[in-house]
Amino acid sequence: MDTYTSAEWNSYFARYVLESAGEPVTVSEIQQQARESNIDNQIEIAEQVDRNPSGNVYTVTQQNGKQILEDAAPVGNCPPDVRSLYESQLPDSITPESAADTSFTPQMDSETPTTGLSADDPATGLDPFTASESERSILADAGIETVSDVADTTLNTLVNVPGLSQAEARSAIDQAERVVQSDRSDVTEALARSVGYDTKQQQIPSIESLQSRIDGRASPSATVTDIQEIKQSPGDPIGLAPDSDTFDEIAYHSLPILRDIDHPLVPDMDNAVEPKTVELETGESTVEAISNTLALSEKGLLLEGPHGCGKNYMIRWVMAQTNRPVISIDLNESMLAEQLIGSVMPQEDGSVQFEDKLIPKAVKYGIPIIFNELRAAPPDITMALHQLLESNQLVIDESGEYIEPHPAFRFIATTNPNTVEYTGAGALNQAFLDRLRTIQVDYLPSNKEIDLLDEKFNRHQSKIPRDVIKSFVDVGTESRIEDTTPTLSTRKLEDAVEWAIQSGNPRGALQEIITGCSSPRDDTDHLIEFMSDTVPKNLN
Repeated sequence: MDTYTSAEWNSYFARYVLESAGEPVTVSEIQQQARESNIDNQIEIAEQVDRNPSGNVYTVTQQNGKQILEDAAPVGNCPPDVRSLYESQLPDSITPESAADTSFTPQMDSETPTTGLSADDPATGLDPFTASESERSILADAGIETVSDVADTTLNTLVNVPGLSQAEARSAIDQAERVVQSDRSDVTEALARSVGYDTKQQQIPSIESLQSRIDGRASPSATVTDIQEIKQSPGDPIGLAPDSDTFDEIAYHSLPILRDIDHPLVPDMDNAVEPKTVELETGESTVEAISNTLALSEKGLLLEGPHGCGKNYMIRWVMAQTNRPVISIDLNESMLAEQLIGSVMPQEDGSVQFEDKLIPKAVKYGIPIIFNELRAAPPDITMALHQLLESNQLVIDESGEYIEPHPAFRFIATTNPNTVEYTGAGALNQAFLDRLRTIQVDYLPSNKEIDLLDEKFNRHQSKIPRDVIKSFVDVGTESRIEDTTPTLSTRKLEDAVEWAIQSGNPRGALQEIITGCSSPRDDTDHLIEFMSDTVPKNLN
């Protein structure tokens, strides 16, 4: 009678478990499967791994305090009991001999899609099952009715289903666990949003942590900052510490960093993704040019570019890096100067008094203003802004004030290009433009736009394959070539990615976005046809 060494038993069985799982497994799981296969008296995998310091038989890594077996190279001859497992539970192409001659290759890319299933769906919706009445009956007798039940069951229970191999049973359990995890992730993300987490930018805690937070706090409410009542200037420049000569400690590019005084109008960008930028003809990145321009207090800044390309995001990023408060005003042609500058108001004692609005307050207290859609400003507002830039003073006739801006005040504006696509945007006076440094901003190159979206949505956990993101960007790029198609901005693509993650249907999500931003004159059919040929229907 042939005898087999412990190394032969362990190495061939460990490789069998890897091939059965299709992915790396814990060392303890190998021992558990040995017990389920009734050969645990021959398997001492933990001891074998410890005796393998050179890694020539077992490739093991440490993850979260657990030993993970990445590969096993069988040695010697395969014991008959283990050979029978290869023959009965694995595909014909995987034999003990082939396992001994090749390295283990994880089958991560061949996961059976689970799109459309939820934890409460019937278990027979999982791929290995045939949904026959006899199968349903056998599963019901074992207390297995839903996908969630499959995720909770053991391999031994599932292999009792007639016609189901051990590999198929394991596949069913793996599928079910992915469905349950996906459902749990959706619930966790929704719960995180309900307590104020930015789920695209912040690491989402466990559902238990979120529940504890909910149980221990008052009902959620809005955070309201009354800009009109703010009379707090930003901090002073931090200056260079006596023992330091590092300029980076006191400035972001060349814009001085201010002391952090917890000003309520400093943008919260702690968990934001750093903007992806391009190099300008000056050799500066876009963000660097913004910072360097803002370092010149007498020079206004104008960012000109298409909608949704990240103009405001880059400005807010720079403000956050330098602890600077900022307010944003969306201009339109129906605005009145008194809405932004102020007006004479009656007082309780019967007198009248001029009351400042946003612009005077910001100028007095050193709060930079972003004037969005500058071309849409009516003439009386443009005149006041021109005066502020030209003379570095804000003159308010009604109150008799001549306000010289606080040193931290900055004039920032954004606008869309003065092109046919943005009809309704007026031209700006050249003398006004001469007071502004204009930086042209456009949509990112495809590779950087893919990187941006990938980092925004997959930084903390993988939510959507990068290939799907690439397909979205390909459609976005196509939409920007012709004036006759609806233009998909980076912001619109971000919305589409988020919708695709929620629905599991990237093609449907992007089609809804395209339809929603189309006008009657757009050639929507061409873009949707291109999208149908480019974007997959499922996330898997």
